[in-house]
Amino acid sequence: MPEELNQIAEFARKYISTTKRHIFLTGKAGTGKTTFLRNIARFTHKNTVIAAPTGIAAINAGGVTLHSLLQLPFGAFLPEDNPQLEGDITTQLNTPKSMMTNLQMNGRKREMIRAIELLIIDEVSMLRADLLDAIDTVLRKIRRKDSPFGGVQMLFIGDLLQLPPVVKDDEWPYLKKYYASQYFFAARVISKVQLVYLELNKIYRQSDPTFISLLNKLRDNRISKEDIALLNRYYNPDFRPQSGKPYINLTTHNYKADRINSSELAELEGKTYEYRAEVDGEFQPNNYPVEEILKLKKHAQVMFIKNDPSGQGGFFNGKLGTVSELDLNNITVRFSDGSPDVTVEPYVWENKRFKLNAENIIEEDIIGTFKHYPIKLAWAITIHKSQGLTFERAILDVSGAFAPGQVYVALSRLTGLGGLVLSAPFGAQSFNTDTAVTDFVQDKQLETSAIMSDLRMAASEYLGSYVTEAFDLSNFEWQLSNHAMTYDKDESISAKQKFAPWANDLAQQGSETKAVADKFVAQLRKITAQRPIDFKFLTDRLKAALHYFDPLFAQYRRKFEVQLGTVAAVKGTKAYQTELKELASVCAAAQQGMYKSLAMVEAVIADKEFTRESIKELSLPPQLKPVMPMAIKKPKPPKNPKLHSSLLFLTGESIDQIALKQDIKVSTVQDHLTWGIRQGLVPIHKLMPQADVNEIIACSEKLGTELLLPIKEAFGEKYDYRALRMVMAHKHSLKQ
Repeated sequence: MPEELNQIAEFARKYISTTKRHIFLTGKAGTGKTTFLRNIARFTHKNTVIAAPTGIAAINAGGVTLHSLLQLPFGAFLPEDNPQLEGDITTQLNTPKSMMTNLQMNGRKREMIRAIELLIIDEVSMLRADLLDAIDTVLRKIRRKDSPFGGVQMLFIGDLLQLPPVVKDDEWPYLKKYYASQYFFAARVISKVQLVYLELNKIYRQSDPTFISLLNKLRDNRISKEDIALLNRYYNPDFRPQSGKPYINLTTHNYKADRINSSELAELEGKTYEYRAEVDGEFQPNNYPVEEILKLKKHAQVMFIKNDPSGQGGFFNGKLGTVSELDLNNITVRFSDGSPDVTVEPYVWENKRFKLNAENIIEEDIIGTFKHYPIKLAWAITIHKSQGLTFERAILDVSGAFAPGQVYVALSRLTGLGGLVLSAPFGAQSFNTDTAVTDFVQDKQLETSAIMSDLRMAASEYLGSYVTEAFDLSNFEWQLSNHAMTYDKDESISAKQKFAPWANDLAQQGSETKAVADKFVAQLRKITAQRPIDFKFLTDRLKAALHYFDPLFAQYRRKFEVQLGTVAAVKGTKAYQTELKELASVCAAAQQGMYKSLAMVEAVIADKEFTRESIKELSLPPQLKPVMPMAIKKPKPPKNPKLHSSLLFLTGESIDQIALKQDIKVSTVQDHLTWGIRQGLVPIHKLMPQADVNEIIACSEKLGTELLLPIKEAFGEKYDYRALRMVMAHKHSLKQ
C-alpha cells in the first residue's frame, strides 16, 4: 500500500485482509478515501465487488450500481412482509416477499453473488437505510445464509457530512415506522453487526491549521460566532477575477452553474467548436461523466475532471486552465501557475459489471465505454459535482443550500482560506448539521480505542472460520442434489431427461463426500478454537485432508468432462451443457477453497501478507476439456428418415430407442411411423389395440368424414389426435 496512507488506513487494510468485520471507513474531505478504495480492490485476496448508490458514483469508483448488482427494485423497502398500511398508497412499496418473488437472476449471476467475499459500497452518505436492508435481504436469500449480508464482509466508504440520501416526501411516512433516520446506519441489519468505525485523519488537501480547525468544527457542529466572522471577511459580492487567476463558482443548483457557464462562453469572441463523445456498448446517458457535446471557444475556462493518465502529472482532477488553442481535432490548455501547456487527449470511461470467471474469481467485465475529452466548462460547477475535487480559488454561493453538509463540502474543496470568495455572507443557519449524523459519529468514536485488541481477536476468528467453511461442503451437496431434481420433464420434450441416472449418481457421490468432510470440519473446529492456534498441527491436518479430497475432486472433474463430451453429441442440449459447466464450477470452487485455506495458514506461519497475487500462485485444475466418447458419434441423417424409422421399428426397436439412435424427438418418430402406416409398411396393431382401431373407423364412417376435428369432438378425451391420425392413415392404406 502507498506509504502516505496513515495508521488508520493500515488498520482498515488489515481488518479487510485478515478479518470478516464490517467496516465504515470515513474521513474528512481530502484524507485519501478514494486512494484507499482503489488499492484495496487491487491487492486484496478476497473476491471483491465495488458498488455505489448512483450511476455517476459507480462509474467514478470503478464499480456498478447497487440496483444493477442485486437487481433491486426502485421505490421504498419495508422490512416486513405484511406491513399495516392505511389509506391510498401513493408510492412504490416493496417487501422482502415481493422483492424476492420478482427477482430475475440467472444461475451464473447467482453463483457470482455467492462467491463475493467483500462488498465495497462507496459514497455511503447517499445510501438509504431501507436500501441497505433490501441488500441484506437479497444477499441472505441468494447465498442461503441467514447471517447479516449472507456472510459477505461489508466495507462502507464515505463522509456522512457530505451529500445525504434522497427520500421522497411520499416515501418517508411509510419508512419512519421502521427507521429513525434515512442514513445507512439506521438500517435494521446494522443493529445486528459489530461495525468497526475507522476515520482517516491525515488531510492531504489542506495544510493551513486555521482552515483545518475551522473545517473540523464545521463537521462537528461546533462553529462559533468568531468562526462565522472569520469566514465573512471573505464576503465580496462585487468580486471579479483578475486575468490569469482563474476562480470557479461553486453553486447549489445545476441551473445556476449552467447559466454562468453559458453566459461566460457567449461573451467570448471567436468561433465555437463542438466535440461529441464516442459511446460504445452499454452506457446510460444519465451516467455520462461529462456533457455528450462539449462546446468550447478560445480563452474558455475549463477544468480537468481526471488525473493525468500518462503519469506525468500534467494535470489533476479539478485543475483549472484556459483554452489557448483549438481546432476540430486538438485542444490545448494553458495554466496560470506556470506549468507546461497540455494538449488534451480523449479519455475513456468504462461501464463495468462483475462476473465469475472459469477459475471462480470475480473479475471486471467492460460492457460499455464513453470516450471524450476529460474537461468541462468551469466558470461554475455545482457543489454536488465538486466532491473529490481540489481548488486553489473558488467563489462560493451557498445561499440556497438545501442539505446539511453542502457548506462543508463547498469549503473543503479549497486548499486554504486565501483562495476563498463569498458571494453572499454566512449566517448561523448555514451550518445546520443533521443531529442523527453527529450522534452516530460521537457514539462510534468511543469504540476506536480498542482497535488493536479487536483486530487480533477478529483475525484469529476469521482464519478459524475460513478453514472450516472451506471444508464445509453443504452448498456443494445442495447444488448437486438440486440439479438432480431438475430432471422432471418428459423425454419427448427434453433431451436432458435421458441423463437423469447420471445426475442421481453424482448427487449420491456428493452426499458421501460431504459426510466425510463433515467429520473433518468437526476436527477443524476443535483445532481452531484453541488459543493460540497450533498452526503446525493445523497445517499437517489440512495437507492430509487435501491428500484425501484431491482424488475425489479429480473424479468429479473427469465425470463432468466425459458428460460434457457425451452431451455435446446430442441435439438440443445447449442449455443443459451450460448447466453442467455451472455445476462443474461449483465443484472447482469447493476445491479452490480448500487450497486457499491451506495457503492462508502457511502465509500466517511465514508472516507474509496473503494477497491477490497469492491466489494466482495456487496450483488449481485447468479449465474443463470435454471428452468425446468413441461410442457416441453423431449419426449421419438417412436419405429417407421416415422410411428409416419405419424399418427400425419393424426390426423390433422401440420408439424411444429409435429417437435416441437418430437423436430426434419421440414425437418425430411417431410422425415417421404414421407415414409408414399410410404406406402399408407398419402394421397398426403393433402400435394400438385393434378394438380401438375398429371403433375409430366406425365413428369416421358414421360421420361420413375422415377429418380429425369432428371425430375428436365425438370421442372427447378418449383418443388424442396422434391416435386418430394413425387410424386414418391405416384406413387410407386399406384403399390402396
